[in-house]
Amino acid sequence: SCYVGDNTDILVMREAFAVIRRKLLSVMALLAKFARAYKGLPTLAYTHLQPAQLTTVGKRATLWLNELYMDLCEVENRMDSLALLGSKGTTGTQASFVELFDGDESKVAAVEERIAKELGFQKVVPVSGQTYSRKVDFFALSALSGIAQSASKFSNDMRLLQN
Repeated sequence: SCYVGDNTDILVMREAFAVIRRKLLSVMALLAKFARAYKGLPTLAYTHLQPAQLTTVGKRATLWLNELYMDLCEVENRMDSLALLGSKGTTGTQASFVELFDGDESKVAAVEERIAKELGFQKVVPVSGQTYSRKVDFFALSALSGIAQSASKFSNDMRLLQN
C-alpha cells in the first residue's frame, strides 16, 4: 500500500506550502513598502504594449501585490484543503484493519482519526483507492503556476517601467 509514501507526500506538501506562504508574505510586505514609497512617482502606463496614460509606479506595484494576494489565498486554500490519505490499505477498503479489529469499524475509524491527529491533520481522504487522488498534485502545481504567472507579470512590468 501507499500508506507511508502518500501520507509523507501530503506532509511534505503541507510543509512546502507553509514555506511558500511565508515567502509570499515577505515579498508582499516589501512590495507594500515599495508601493507606498513610490505612490507619487508618475510613469507612463501601457495598454497592449502601447503608451496609454499616466499612472504611478506605486499604483503598478499595487497590481503586483494584488496578484500575489490572490496567490496567497490560493496557497492557504490548498493548505486548508489537504487531507491525509490515512490508513486505507491496498485497495482503499481498510480490509486489513477491519480484520485486525475483528470487524469493529469504529476501532478502524478511531485509529485513522488518531493517525491524522498525531500528524496534525483535521481530516483524512474520505474515499480512496490505494493512493490519494493525483488531482491533489495538480492543485498544488496549479497554485505554484499562479505564483510564477504573477512573477512573470511583475518582471514584464518592471521591463516596461525601465523605459
